[in-house]
Amino acid sequence: MYYSIIEKNTFKYTYYILFLIQLVILAISILLLLNIFNTSYLFKDSNTSSLILRIILYLFFQLVGKIVLERKGFEQKRIYSILALISISIILDELGYIFGWYEMGGILGIIQYDDILHFFLPMILTISLNIMFLDFLKKKNLSNILSITTLSFLISIWEIYEYWSDRILKTTMFGDIHDTILDMTLGIFGGIIAIILLRIFKGSNNI
Repeated sequence: MYYSIIEKNTFKYTYYILFLIQLVILAISILLLLNIFNTSYLFKDSNTSSLILRIILYLFFQLVGKIVLERKGFEQKRIYSILALISISIILDELGYIFGWYEMGGILGIIQYDDILHFFLPMILTISLNIMFLDFLKKKNLSNILSITTLSFLISIWEIYEYWSDRILKTTMFGDIHDTILDMTLGIFGGIIAIILLRIFKGSNNI
């Protein structure tokens, strides 16, 4: 009993720390927009306003998601594990914009930071979706299918967001059609890899 309480609180406090980090990043982004910092390594352009909007939306949907999952009767451990996984992916994306990692040359001249995230973040999201669907459906195969289907939908929505962000906020997120297809391919492939890993490690549905 004592150890189960510690385990539950570990997920809970881990998420709270990650949530606090997102608030700090939001504050830094606002300061960047106001040109408070005079540094060359922090990323400052029209993408900053888009980043601030995204962080606010991220935080809002996390709070709404937490409330919805609690009302659906999810275990606290599952709720906070899902939120923690999603928060990690969000923070990696936010830091990429602040420090300009998206603008840097590829690692070893091959892999871009953007490509890495478009592969690994859908993996994290797929695992989170799988945890959620398993709790509702109790059927592993159906949960896997729904996880990939939902992931594909969210990837499409994200690319639409990037397009309209470029049009309205004058950001430089969308790129060209080749970049879009590559991003979507990496995302879906990352989701499939996540499902394969979940099937290999059968205990993963007890996160």
